[in-house]
Amino acid sequence: MQARMFALLHRRLFHNSLGVIFRKSRLRLGLILVLSCMIWGGLYGLFREGFVFLRNLETTVPISYYIIELLFGMFFLVLTGMLMFSVGVFLHESLFRSAETRFLLSTPAAADQIYRYKFREAVFFSGWAFLLLGTPLLVAYGIEMGAQWPYYLLFLPFLVGFLILPASIGALGCFLLVDLFPRHRRLVLAILVLGVLALVVIWGVYLFYDARSEGVSEAWLRKLLNQLRPSQWWGLPSRWMTAGLMSAAHNRSDEALFNLALVWSNGLLFYLASAWTARRIYRRAYNGVNSTGGAASVSAIDGVFRGLASAFDWLVSRSLAWTDRRTRLFVLKDLRTFRRDPAQLAQVLILGGILFVYFINIRWLPHGQYAVYERTLIGLLNVAVIGLMLATYTSRFVFPLMSLEGRNFWILGLLPISRERLLLSKFAYAASVTVTTSVGLALLSEVMLRLPWPVIAIHLLAMLVLSLGLSAISVGLGTYLVNLKETNPSKIATGFGGTINLLVSLIYAILAILLAGVPTLIYFADQELRSQELVFVDRMRSWLYVSLAMQLALGAAAVVLPLRLGMRAFRRMEF
Repeated sequence: MQARMFALLHRRLFHNSLGVIFRKSRLRLGLILVLSCMIWGGLYGLFREGFVFLRNLETTVPISYYIIELLFGMFFLVLTGMLMFSVGVFLHESLFRSAETRFLLSTPAAADQIYRYKFREAVFFSGWAFLLLGTPLLVAYGIEMGAQWPYYLLFLPFLVGFLILPASIGALGCFLLVDLFPRHRRLVLAILVLGVLALVVIWGVYLFYDARSEGVSEAWLRKLLNQLRPSQWWGLPSRWMTAGLMSAAHNRSDEALFNLALVWSNGLLFYLASAWTARRIYRRAYNGVNSTGGAASVSAIDGVFRGLASAFDWLVSRSLAWTDRRTRLFVLKDLRTFRRDPAQLAQVLILGGILFVYFINIRWLPHGQYAVYERTLIGLLNVAVIGLMLATYTSRFVFPLMSLEGRNFWILGLLPISRERLLLSKFAYAASVTVTTSVGLALLSEVMLRLPWPVIAIHLLAMLVLSLGLSAISVGLGTYLVNLKETNPSKIATGFGGTINLLVSLIYAILAILLAGVPTLIYFADQELRSQELVFVDRMRSWLYVSLAMQLALGAAAVVLPLRLGMRAFRRMEF
């Protein structure tokens, strides 16, 4: 009976969401469909070219089938870990922190039914990106290998069954982690994630040094492929997916169906295990999470972390000494709110950590030994990567800031602080974080590439312009397109306003990156003309100054215009 009621609730919510989208968010729906098709088409073309290259490689080095098998295995193994982590984090927030589950637990609804209701949401939100990434890969593989119609009939059931398996394992891990470590679950999770990242970094550094000492040769390639062999262990889902899909592509239907049965049977088994675990320990774990705390129960570990947090807050406060005290307090409030959200903090640390490890090891990579012109181009591409990452992150984390103050505006209205100061405090918070991280990463990349200091200065100026402009765009548009009724930052960022902000941020980032490339090219042209003692040196120097002035003008416009737009809307806003 309860299962039928929750299924009815899901259908009703789905129909209501579709109705709202078609009535009020048609532009958003159209943008999502267009961008999804563009991403799908780009991935398909990329994967198709890769498979063409591997097929051509077969004529010289007969290991292309072996390479595809190992690449498929690593692809699905990495996706297994990512899906486990994302579903586990999503379920932690939705099952133990949301107001909806607090209400559902006060009703006669069974714990496992509440879990199943939230599990479907987690699989949907985590699975659409997986399907968007997986379908072009498998379609390109099938077309390039000349697969018959049974392959195209089977790869979607393979993907759906595979999605259930890591999602169920992630849910099971979430319950066990919260039940066993109700007070230190974040610390244990951080240790596990850092341990996995450390192993990946150690393996990557080993490969880099190995390639540096032996050179990138056929022997090194075979050694690398042998190190990927554990992804084909018979007990891993990556092995079942690889064997099943490649068997279906080569018309071995019996083997393909056997592996499909392995994927689905294990996925359903772990789903039942997670539902049984939810029935047994969900309410107990929920009570444990929401009843711990208090000054009397502060442990030594909590004391250490609070001490580190206090020291970090002091450093941030000192670095913002150029602002007034009220602005610093609002910046610290936003910083603490962000720090206490494990999902957001983990996303930033993982991607930032990957870029940091890459930049640290640039010098020992093959392209770290290129000529200065080529290394400068690589440095500019690194600036582009950081800029596009900033555009995504400011849209995800900075744009919802003003909307999340919705329920607190009546309190803020009683404080002796103007609305303009509140808006500027959001900008100061976003700018301080983005400038520190992006300029630091860009400086590390430039130094490791051993670029000339004038080029480093040009790229750091571009990074500063990018950081300030993207922060102002997200704060200004986040105020102009504020949504005071929503409390979930993910839904705010993916709504209509968040979509518009992301598009504007990407356009600005692309323009700023293009303008950053112009003075770099002019600088090297100037150096070449000076070495040849030609007469165009002064004109080239003038063009360099003009391009830098255009870059600064673009950054100033990106800061001033969105903030003025947001301030004007904020003054007229009624609460």
